[in-house]
Amino acid sequence: MVIYAYSYRRISSYSQQKGTKKRGYTKEVDSLDTQALNAQKWVDKQPAKRNVVLDESLVLEEVVSGSTGQNIQGGALGMFLEGIVQG
Repeated sequence: MVIYAYSYRRISSYSQQKGTKKRGYTKEVDSLDTQALNAQKWVDKQPAKRNVVLDESLVLEEVVSGSTGQNIQGGALGMFLEGIVQG
């Protein structure tokens, strides 16, 4: 049996994107890229017998605030959670 893992990637502002300057240097990798890499690393660490696969068919990536609940109400996370409830 395959276990599917889904990665929800979120940043709060566009300033966290690639190419932004922070402390005098330009970031080569943005936060969304880092989150995607970490999701794959987590899957890679799972025991082979678990048969975990990172499903990237859903686009669960957005620039919204998590502290205000904006990511759930009208955001990609909210739509994903609703899909789980609906089956």
